[in-house]
Amino acid sequence: MIGWLKWVQNPRCDYVSWIKEFGLMRKGGVNPSNVDYVISEVEKFRSSPEYFMLSHSAFIKMNNLEEITWEEFQVILKKIKKDAEKKAKRCWHPEQGDKCSQKKGQLISV
Repeated sequence: MIGWLKWVQNPRCDYVSWIKEFGLMRKGGVNPSNVDYVISEVEKFRSSPEYFMLSHSAFIKMNNLEEITWEEFQVILKKIKKDAEKKAKRCWHPEQGDKCSQKKGQLISV
């Protein structure tokens, strides 16, 4: 089992994307109906001293969440990386300059 809450607490982590992906895949006790609730609770957990004093396992039990396996974590990580790569693609043709019609987040057609 992997403590996914420790992972999303990393300040460099876009925890909203992670939690939304958990909800789509129905992992970690997150499902589409409680994604917004979990995001708000994690925001509180990341910023509030009262929540900070809770252990990760207590927070997970308090919010009816679950740990995930290493294999599930790897699948989610791959999906998030693919989504990030799609969003970051853009045209690098120097002759186009600012005239390139490629918009961020859209696939490049060659």
